[in-house]
Amino acid sequence: MRLRIYYVTYPSKHPWGSDFAAMNLRRYSRHEVIPVEVGDVRRCSGGVVHLHNVQLARRIDLEGLRRRNRAVIGGVRGWIGLERMRDRLGEFDAIAVNVDPRLQIEVRRLHERVYETPVGVDTELFKPMRRRVDDFIVLWVGSDHKRFKNAHLLPKLGFPYRKATYRNYIPHEEMPEFYAGGSVLVNLSEHEGFCRPILEAAACGLPVVSSDVGVARRILDDEWIVEGSPRRNLGRFRELLIRLRDNPELRMEVGRENRLRALEFDWRRITPIYDDMWEEVAGG
Repeated sequence: MRLRIYYVTYPSKHPWGSDFAAMNLRRYSRHEVIPVEVGDVRRCSGGVVHLHNVQLARRIDLEGLRRRNRAVIGGVRGWIGLERMRDRLGEFDAIAVNVDPRLQIEVRRLHERVYETPVGVDTELFKPMRRRVDDFIVLWVGSDHKRFKNAHLLPKLGFPYRKATYRNYIPHEEMPEFYAGGSVLVNLSEHEGFCRPILEAAACGLPVVSSDVGVARRILDDEWIVEGSPRRNLGRFRELLIRLRDNPELRMEVGRENRLRALEFDWRRITPIYDDMWEEVAGG
């Protein structure tokens, strides 16, 4: 049975918008995946509706959407979305949650039907490239206006750095070149649901030093993960970055290992997880 899946996202003009997930799901799914911006959900009928983020429900008639379709799934992308929508999770037929095990535990307390749905990566686009710099450059990717991302700590690390942010927007297809222009990605977030930059940088064969959030434990060796608050453990980030700076061969070795783990998240491997979820939810 081939299903019609309405994958509801934020407007596509949103930098790093969720339409990249919809694009790859549509490309590899055994079902018909139709990307729909939240303002157009009234046209969703007779299928399975997958809201990329449960917070989108605040903009729509969720009960009406459920009546017109076989089921409605809500995606819990991170802790902020969970806190804002925890009292409404029961309105969904199922919940799709990111890989953070602590986030999953909390979501399973609130809903009986929960599926782990990792984010994927296009490993043909995000792949190792010839490094364009000889200097040791730290990279950072994210929303630097969000306090919990801790972008304000970057100057305190003591290394040259480059940022890709909403304000310094780099098109998705150009991000592999951005990663090729650096030596290591650092992630200083207090919390994340997934943290796609970790996966993208790893797929590009880049070392990553990260706080203990999102997909970090699934991609990185424990020695490159800093536990606790980055604000209180900035010294540990510096130690790891110095170690990478002083050992180019180690950087290459860690980058190769990251690339191998990132291949497990290729969209061609991840999409069947979504397909199985959609089929099970549609079947009741």
